[in-house]
Amino acid sequence: ASGSLVLKLYYHTDTLTYYANGGHLANDSSIDQITDTGHIGQQLTVRNSGTFVKDGYTFIGWNTMPDVTGVTYNPGSSYALTSNEDKLYAVWVRNISLIYDANAPAGTTVQGNTDPEYSYAGSTVTVKNNGFVIDGYYFIKWNTNPDGTGTDYVNPVNYYLSDYTSENVNPNVLYAQWGKLNTYKVKHTLLKPDGTIFTTYESDYYGQNGETVNATSNTYEGYYLDGTNTLNGTVNDENSLVLEFKYKPKNDIPYKVFHYLVDRNGNITVEEEKSLT
Repeated sequence: ASGSLVLKLYYHTDTLTYYANGGHLANDSSIDQITDTGHIGQQLTVRNSGTFVKDGYTFIGWNTMPDVTGVTYNPGSSYALTSNEDKLYAVWVRNISLIYDANAPAGTTVQGNTDPEYSYAGSTVTVKNNGFVIDGYYFIKWNTNPDGTGTDYVNPVNYYLSDYTSENVNPNVLYAQWGKLNTYKVKHTLLKPDGTIFTTYESDYYGQNGETVNATSNTYEGYYLDGTNTLNGTVNDENSLVLEFKYKPKNDIPYKVFHYLVDRNGNITVEEEKSLT
């Protein structure tokens, strides 16, 4: 009755082995597995990548089979040790990028750039705004084919990154689609007092077919605008739109009349009569 009861519990030690599955320890390329120890029935917290790395790939979790046909375990989840061999294999997905191609029309020069979007196969990325510029053209949209016969992407929209093809080609390319800008002219015509043209200042501008464009008048010393100071019109594919401002000479411009007197010896005397307006 004065004795004491001692209970001794014995556990079978067990291990959970993590395999790099094509990768290796970040600081030691010769190590491709690590082990956690526990006992049968114990719940272990599943590691993150375990400092494993694999060049050109991103770690996304663990699986009980190396070909990812078993049970998937996410980092931070629980794994119950069993009486069998407990193994988890790293699951890797290839790093991949969404490439933007300027797809420039023949004979044109591209300015600017649209940088690739980097992620991994099976993920989605947001399609970027166009950063390419081509003189005389306007950007319409992105398409999966250069000729525009594929799938359109008009941002903001998500794009699903596919893995490389069997030929090891990145299939994730979006091609810019362009429309030709049409030319229209803006003229500033200075007239003589009799209404004939003294000179014309002319400039070319670009606009989309069907676009309404505006032009604003200028100021010229000694002239006044004959009409409204803003003109507008619709751009057409015949490039025939002309927005013309006309300026007439002012009547109150001061000027001077000089009389030149020449004597018999050829001497010239200049006499200013008066200033007139």
